[in-house]
Amino acid sequence: MMVLVAVVAAVLILVGPLPLRRRLRADAGDEVAFTELVAMALTAGHGFDAAVLVAASAVGGSIAERARRAVRGRDSGEEAPVVFAVAVRARASGAPLGDSVAQLAEGLRAERMESARLAARRLPVRLVLPLTLLILPGTVLLTVTPVLLGAIERFAL
Repeated sequence: MMVLVAVVAAVLILVGPLPLRRRLRADAGDEVAFTELVAMALTAGHGFDAAVLVAASAVGGSIAERARRAVRGRDSGEEAPVVFAVAVRARASGAPLGDSVAQLAEGLRAERMESARLAARRLPVRLVLPLTLLILPGTVLLTVTPVLLGAIERFAL
């Protein structure tokens, strides 16, 4: 019974709200890929709207739908991808749009790498509980039980 409780606890600790976590991670990856594709399309000579539509068709998902709505002007700007805010600032300041979007993509990529590093650093801490509750008792049972059974058999206890 205790082993079953330990297994359930370990699974809940390790897995957590997995579907939500996967969706958030996928959205962050799509945002980075979308921004990089917009930067490449701008560098290739597309206008901003055309670059956004090309990137949206390549990436797909929720970010593509939000980008298409923003290009059509049906979005209030709250759900628009962050590349639109950079485009507005670049147009207002006169900065090159392609360079601004490329810097944004680089920053998003660096943030994603840092979050992956942090997750990798937290992993050993999260594995301590399953190790102590599952693997360590199993190892003790596999090493001590045969010795105890042999002693009981030998001494006819």
